[in-house]
Parts: sequence; structure tokens; C-alpha cells
Amino acid sequence: PSGNLECEIDNQFGQGSLTQVMCLTETPPQSATLGADSSLKECSGQTCLSNAGLNTPQLPYGTSITLGPFTCLSMTSGMKCTLGNGNGFVLARSGITPLGSVSVTQTTSG
Repeated sequence: PSGNLECEIDNQFGQGSLTQVMCLTETPPQSATLGADSSLKECSGQTCLSNAGLNTPQLPYGTSITLGPFTCLSMTSGMKCTLGNGNGFVLARSGITPLGSVSVTQTTSG
């Protein structure tokens, strides 16, 4: 609801059949992308950002959404997205916190 954090959940979407959840914060510019295989890509910098689709619904604090293998919970402290096995991340202004036994890859861009 603050407008600083955006997320997109793809469940077998598009030509490449993406199954992932990607969340980002504009300030600071960072993103976290969790794959169904428990891979977590952390990215910091302006090129990590994208725009939410038109008419994207807002997820009120304290509520969650589940699509495919992912569940994301909107919290006043950030967004928590996990797989059924507990692997996932919390994204907040303060950074990205991996959860469980995710395999983390980090990227920094301009």
C-alpha cells in the first residue's frame, strides 16, 4: 500500500512458461526473483526495476495471495514470498532476506 513495493507472480506464463515471483522496491532500487526450483536472484541497481501492469491490484497489509506454488504476504515491514517448502524471501527497504535453503545469485547493476 505504500507504493514502494511491487510484485508479479507468473505461473506457467508466456512463451518461456515462466513460473516465478518477482518483487522490487523503487527506493532503494532492488529486486528479488524466486523460481519454483528454490532459486533466488537478488539484484540491486536501476536496471533491476520494471513497471507493474496497468490496473494491478493492491494487496492490503496482513493479506496474502497464492498462485501456483507461491504465496506472498503483504506486511508493513515488506513482502514475504515463499514456496510450500518454506523457501523464499522477504523484501523490504532494508534489503532482501533469503528464507529456508534457497540457492542465491546476486547481481549489481547501474
